[in-house]
Amino acid sequence: MIHLRRLAWVPAALFCLTFPWAVASAQGSPAWTRIQGWAGKDAATVGFTQERFEAFLEARRTDVLAGATDTWKPWLESLARGKAPALRTWAQARLVEAGVYESYPAFLEAAVAHLKGQSQFRSGEEDAVLPDPPASRDRVPGVFQLDSRCAFWNEVETQVRSKPEMEVSANLYAVWCHGTFRDQRALILDLAAQTKAPRTLANTVIAPWNDPRFWIVVDWAMAWGTPADFDALASRMTGPAQTAFVRIQKRLQEQPLFFHPDPSIGSQAVALISFTDIKPLGEVPKHPLYPEEARSRGLMTRLEALVTVGPEGRVVAFRPLPGPWLAFFAQAAEAWASLHRFEPAPPDGKVAYRRFVLPLVYRLRAGGPTLPVRPRIGARPPS
Repeated sequence: MIHLRRLAWVPAALFCLTFPWAVASAQGSPAWTRIQGWAGKDAATVGFTQERFEAFLEARRTDVLAGATDTWKPWLESLARGKAPALRTWAQARLVEAGVYESYPAFLEAAVAHLKGQSQFRSGEEDAVLPDPPASRDRVPGVFQLDSRCAFWNEVETQVRSKPEMEVSANLYAVWCHGTFRDQRALILDLAAQTKAPRTLANTVIAPWNDPRFWIVVDWAMAWGTPADFDALASRMTGPAQTAFVRIQKRLQEQPLFFHPDPSIGSQAVALISFTDIKPLGEVPKHPLYPEEARSRGLMTRLEALVTVGPEGRVVAFRPLPGPWLAFFAQAAEAWASLHRFEPAPPDGKVAYRRFVLPLVYRLRAGGPTLPVRPRIGARPPS
């Protein structure tokens, strides 16, 4: 089971925030070569070829259940027997979203180990962190990303609603945090009404962060919620859970890019680009301090955010994509992103706004100074 460990302090922790800029020159290799590197050396021996991969993605795009057909199920099962953990788990995810639930126990085990390694300082699971395919989420689903159209989410809702007080396993969060989607609103509102502030064996302090339902509700709100959604969720909660949620809400209200993007975006053309296609002006701003609430819990994450840049090169909107522990990291990431200035839009007027996915990696390391230092530069861009 996953626990949020309370660490009084990480006395020799070094903050590493990985930046995406300055890697464009290293992206000259073809996209398939990067996919092959991600899939592992033995990928071809289990049937992972470019032709099959692209044909499956096209089949899945039109039918999320394609993975259960006679054409694709044997192929995915072969990939799931491969040696490379990332490809193996990716194939298990495609089987699960197609309704082949025999693959779910192994998939869940990998998801829990990944979350521990990615988010818990000195978890012992660092080697279990699995990278997503080096491509955009819209083109290639992430290792732990289950399509919102698949029956798995209906089954999750059915089972959650069948339990007293809609209890949620902490292990389920390892899957849910990657797949929360807008249409879960009714379920999220009902979960909010059931959130508590219990004590646990790992944390005897009364706190809503001991309740996995609270984690799921907050992540959904951060990724999809409107101001009205936040008000509705807060009204469903009581006690410490409501207090903690309203505190998050008030902080976001002070960050205009999050709730109040430039109103003119809606009437303008927006181009979805890679962040390697847009250049920052001047020096990259210094990173904000590591979020203290995350540091005190020994939490880390890899956060991806959708950033919109206006005609003059100013950041005009920011929203985190689904992922773990958004409440602890998204606000600091938004504050840092807002400091950037980019090259203005092309003067031809065809595209006024540009939008890209910004990946940020927050890590705590032992053996460094007690204060954060300048981050290293380098990250994998989507293609």
